[in-house]
This record gives sequence, C-alpha cells and structure tokens, in this order.
Amino acid sequence: MTTSLPPNGHRLARRLAFRIVLFSSLIALLITAAQLYLEFQRDLGYIHERFTQVEKAYLPSIVQNVWVADPGRLHTLLEGIDQLPDFEFAEVIVDGKPFASNGQRPATEDLIRKFPLTYEFRGQILNIGQLEVGASLDGPIRRTWQRLWFVLLLNALKTALVAALIFLLVRRMITYPLESIAGTARRFASGDLAQPLSLPVTRLSARDDEIHQLAEDLDEMRQHLMLRQASLETMNRNLEESVQSREIALMQSRASEAALRDSETRLRTLIQTIPDLVWLKDTEGVYRACNPQFARFFGAPETEIIGRTDYDFVARDLADAFLDNDRRAMAAGGPSTNEEWLTFAEGGYRGLFETIKTPMRDADGNIVGVLGIARDITARKTAEMQIRQAHDEIRHLNEDLEGRVLRRTAQLEAANADLESFSYSVSHDLRAPLRGIDGFASILAEDYAARLDEEGRRLLGVVSANARKMGQMIDDILAFSRAGRHEMMITEIDMTALVREVWQVLEPQHEGRHVELRLATLPPAHGDLAVIRQVWQNLLGNALKFSRQSAPAVIEVNGEASGGELVYHVRDNGIGFDPADAENLFNLFQRLSGSSEIEGTGIGLAIVKRFVLKHGGRVWAEGQTKGGACFSFALPDGGNSPEFMA
Repeated sequence: MTTSLPPNGHRLARRLAFRIVLFSSLIALLITAAQLYLEFQRDLGYIHERFTQVEKAYLPSIVQNVWVADPGRLHTLLEGIDQLPDFEFAEVIVDGKPFASNGQRPATEDLIRKFPLTYEFRGQILNIGQLEVGASLDGPIRRTWQRLWFVLLLNALKTALVAALIFLLVRRMITYPLESIAGTARRFASGDLAQPLSLPVTRLSARDDEIHQLAEDLDEMRQHLMLRQASLETMNRNLEESVQSREIALMQSRASEAALRDSETRLRTLIQTIPDLVWLKDTEGVYRACNPQFARFFGAPETEIIGRTDYDFVARDLADAFLDNDRRAMAAGGPSTNEEWLTFAEGGYRGLFETIKTPMRDADGNIVGVLGIARDITARKTAEMQIRQAHDEIRHLNEDLEGRVLRRTAQLEAANADLESFSYSVSHDLRAPLRGIDGFASILAEDYAARLDEEGRRLLGVVSANARKMGQMIDDILAFSRAGRHEMMITEIDMTALVREVWQVLEPQHEGRHVELRLATLPPAHGDLAVIRQVWQNLLGNALKFSRQSAPAVIEVNGEASGGELVYHVRDNGIGFDPADAENLFNLFQRLSGSSEIEGTGIGLAIVKRFVLKHGGRVWAEGQTKGGACFSFALPDGGNSPEFMA
C-alpha cells in the first residue's frame, strides 16, 4: 500500500500551533477576567466617592435654595450633579412630593443615595426635604467592555505571532524532513530504489538529530531491498515463463463466460426493477420477456406470458391495436410513441400510459423483435389540467380585482370632490355669517354703548370673541383638511437652520418675555420643506404659549438618529399636562387640561400628527402636571422618499 501526505500538508505544525493558541488564549482570558473585575470594582468605588462629593459640594447650596424656594437655581445645581461621570438622576423631594428633578430615575435602586436636607432656623434644625441622587452602571460596564476588547485584541495578536513562529519552526525542522522521507517511502513502495535519501542540513537542524538518523536508517533499508529485489525478479521471470502459456487460454475462456453472465444479469435486473411496464416480442408478436409491472397488467406470472401473444390475454380489438403499433415501429425502423388507456387485470386500475416501441436488431442489423416501455402519465396529465384550471381562475380573479380597484378609485375621487366642495362651503358660506356677527356686535358696542349697561357690553364682547374664535377654528379645520391633500415635494432639509428660521418668525409671540432657546445641532432629514416648517412652527408656538407662566421660559430643541429613525424633541418648562392625556393630545379639538385661559382650538397638534404620518413617521408626548412637557416626532432615516399616507 502506498502512503502519501494530504495535499495541504503541515498538519503536525498546524496542530501544535493550534494547541499553543488554545492554551495561551485560555490563560489570557482568565487573567483578563480577573483584571477587568478589579477595574470594575474600582469604578464602583469612584461612584461611591462621587456620592460623598455631592454631599460635601452640592448639599449646602441645595438646602439654601430649597429654603428660599428657588426652583431655577435648584435645576441648575441638579444639572451639575448629572454632569458628574456615571450620574444620571437627581431629584429634590419636599413634603413627600418632587420639587425639582433632572434626568431619568434608574431602573434599579442599588445606586440611588438619599440625603436629608436640614436647615438651621432660629436655633432649630428643620428637616425641609430630601435629595435623591442616582448613578448608572452603563458607564462602568461600557468601559469594561472597551478594556475587554482591547486586551483580547492584544492577546490575539501576541498569540498569533507566537503560533506563527512555532508553525514556521516545526515546518522547517520537522514537516519538511518528514515530507522528504515520505516521498522517498512512496518511491520505495512503487519499486524505485535507485535514488538515495539525503536531507539538507539547515541552521535549525543538524545531522545528529532523530530525523536525520531516521533518514540514514531508511537509506540502509533501501540498499537491502535492492539486493532482495534483484533476487526476486530472477525467480519471478522463471516462474512466469512456465505458467504464462497455460493460463492464457483458461483466462480468456473464463473472461468470456463471466462477461456474458454479467451482461445477462444486468439486463435482467434492469428489466425487473424499472417502475415502467417493459416487455420484449419477436416479429410475430410472441412475448420473449417482461417485468413484474407488465405481468400485473395481464394478471399472470411471467412464466405464463412468455411464448404467448396479446390475443391470449386481452380483447381482440385491443390486441389488434397492440399489434398494429408493433408493426408501425418495425416499419419506421425507429422509436414510435403513442398514448393509450390501459386497464390492469390485477386490481382493476385504469390509467393513461405513454408507450414507446423500439425495433430490436441482431448483429447483422436485421429486425428480430420489438422492445416496449409504457409509463403511467395519468397523474401528470391530471396535474397539467389542474394547472390550466388554476391559471384560468387566477385570470378571472385578477380581472375582478381590477374592476374593484377601478370602482374604489372612482369612489375616492368622488369623496375628494365632496371634500373640496365642503372646504369651499366652509371657507365662503360660514365665514360671512361670522364676520356679520362680529361686525354687528362691534357696531352695537360702539353706537349703543350709552344704552347698554356693563353686563350688556360684556355679553357683546363675549359674542364678538366667540365669533372670532369660531373663525379661527374654521381656518384651522381647513388647514387640517388641506394637510391630508398636500402634494409632497421631497428634498433634503437642514433641520437646525429651519428651526432658527421658524424661531425668527415666532419672535412677535415672545417679544418682551424672558425666553431662552437651547438649540442643539439636529440631524438633517428628507421631507417636504413647507410641511416640516409647519410642524416646527406648531410645536414651537405650542411651547411658547404654555410656558408663559415660567420665568424664565426655557425651550430645548434636540434630536438624534436612533434605530433607523431621525428623532426630534421640543421640551419646555411650562404648565405641562397629565400623563394620562398623552395619547389624546394629537386628536382634533383636544386641549391641555387647565389651559382654558390660553388661546387655541386644539387643531395644531392634530396637523402635526397628520403631516408626520404622511412622511411615514410617528409622534408622541411626555409630561407632568406643572412639570413641563416634551413633544417628539420621528421621521424615517435613509434619504428615501416616504410613502404617502392618507
């Protein structure tokens, strides 16, 4: 047997390098885990030290501002606490209720520290509240992961270099010599003993090592084999000459008989196992062979079929048709195909069969019979018919669907026409009476002021104010209606510049007020510029209206890309709202609870929702009663034109 190395070779070097990499990686992982655990504990210690820093540096100022009830200064101090590394929450609680807070309370209570707020007043120590400060483990965990990746990368590089060096050394000192020895062994196995074996000496090897000693022993064995081979060759020649002449005739005879038996066995096996009906007839229509599948058609074993004709098993007209097909195939000199319905005598099965009949010829090319093969195609024909029926049904369904789409399109066009008519009626027919009510009320107030008492003048003012409010509501309803029909023109929008532009437009609404706009850099988006401008104008105007009671009023605008979306926020420190009302604020005519003294019709946020939905986005709101509000909307990220929404 000849032994050879695999084509890719060097398996010994790769295995040794792999085991070294595996062991060193395991040790590095254990050391890295211990080191990261110690550094994580150190980060936790820093967090606890910062709790002490908060108590020493911030607590006195917080106590003083709580005593004087200065929420603005408190908010600044709490923001300073949140700026400490790993801190994300700070809240002052007075009389069991939040007085000022900043940040989001952590989900776990393990890193929340509570400090009592005490104030010395006229010699007494008064407990005026409590400061709660919360830290997060996100920062230590993130830094731990960063250290982990850096250490793993460094260890992987070191291990790879060591493994590569070992791989090269093993390949030079062991693998290459072994390949040379293996090649010589293969030559020995094939009978080539003439070429001696010698290994090159390199700086990494020597002539007195084990591999070179093995090569010398193998070369000595080669010399002994050469002597034995010469002796055996002489003996073999003499033996072959005496046996060769007697074996030639016997081998030829046996080979011919074996080939004939093998050919007959293969043919018989093929005929017996093929799933189709197979039979052989001579030129007179007499059966010479058939398989079990054909025997089931006649309902008789093969031994009873051989030597008989079709007329012995089927009706005469069917036997005549079989014989005509045989004669047609022999006359054509090639395969003849036809389809026919056959009923099996065994089991009564009836099916459609595709029959191929081919003339059989002898060594001289003369036709000596017919080979027949019949295949059941009933299932295939049935499937083809079902497919055609299914195609017809699909065509009919498509035609019906197209008709429904056309009818639905016509209905939508009619509805849009009705909506346009309604908008025209609202714009012209309803405005005139309202202007008349407002005008006549003003005339009464001016021309008949002397005849009216104080209550009459007040009632006329109410009539005039409500007429103007109704006119504003009609304008807002028309704007809401137009929002659903606005044709979208998609462009790239610089959101930061757009917010600055809208803020300048809204300047009359905050003129003379102390309002601070904190605008962060916003990610750009794709959308309709006019529509998005209206979204910002409604949200910023809303924030200005509901923060009038705050001094100063602080409006924060920021945004970020997150989860395939561009998210934008408008936050104010105004009167806020009940969180239970958050889902209803974007519906038509919904007003913030407790905001009856603030102008508005409750349609501005509904327009915001409709415009954002047309861009394929979403809107939501967060807030607390007397704790400010945050209105947010998100647009798809990616620069593709949004799907038009109804």
